[in-house]
Amino acid sequence: MNLTEEILNKIPEDKREKIIYAAIEEFAIHGYKNASTNKIVEAAGISKGILFHYFKNKKGLYLFLIKYTIPLLYDEFFKAADINENDIFKRIIKWNIVKFNLMEKYPDVFKLLTDAFLDTPKEVKEELLPILMEYQKFGYDAIFKNVDYSRFKKDIDIKRAVEIISWVFEGYSNSYIKQHKDENGRIILDREKIINDLQSISNTLKQGMY
Repeated sequence: MNLTEEILNKIPEDKREKIIYAAIEEFAIHGYKNASTNKIVEAAGISKGILFHYFKNKKGLYLFLIKYTIPLLYDEFFKAADINENDIFKRIIKWNIVKFNLMEKYPDVFKLLTDAFLDTPKEVKEELLPILMEYQKFGYDAIFKNVDYSRFKKDIDIKRAVEIISWVFEGYSNSYIKQHKDENGRIILDREKIINDLQSISNTLKQGMY
């Protein structure tokens, strides 16, 4: 049993979801620095003493939420993702559509994690970076697993091609997220634009690689 599971098991079931949902919303809307544990305990209907009994402090609560939400999202993602699509460009577009669906289902969770990945709070950077790097590597390995590399030109350096594909699509995703947010910082999804952009990027890369 890991630390996250230990903490969950200590919290009474009737309090567990209220604490988690209240904390996710507060951190998602206000960010780590400006999030208020007073507002979290008020929304969850508990005392601050109880909150810190389980999480010690604000930092402990934040790190718990990151460790708790990432595997839950990954689990849902891979239940819906088409792992049999072996064309890397088609796979990326299909997997992004799955990601859009999860963004709409869990907007505050995605806001929390987007801030953690793209604007890591300096107060938790030392503890957070190893967690983020582990899951980034997991996602990177997954998206290029079982790809049909025979589609690539014979003189293409496959390793370099994979790096370029990863950099380009990750760069597009990060740029879109930073530029398309509402007043609360939640991501505004323009599905048609994103899919058209991804298709255009794919077609351009294919011309040089396939």
